[in-house]
Amino acid sequence: MSMTSHEDIRLQRINKIKRTLDEAKKKNKELDREKFIAVCCIEWGTTRRTVLEYFKMIDLAYGK
Repeated sequence: MSMTSHEDIRLQRINKIKRTLDEAKKKNKELDREKFIAVCCIEWGTTRRTVLEYFKMIDLAYGK
């Protein structure tokens, strides 16, 4: 049985958000961030604040 570290989980989540943002931009589609944040919170069992921090990191690092 393998355990996934918190760092691995965080990186997977950040990469999923970034991929979704990139795909929306590529297709010239407007992404409803609030809805996407809510879905992330439900699917990952995390708080809104955590997902907002992921978005903030992506925005700062990649200028999204």
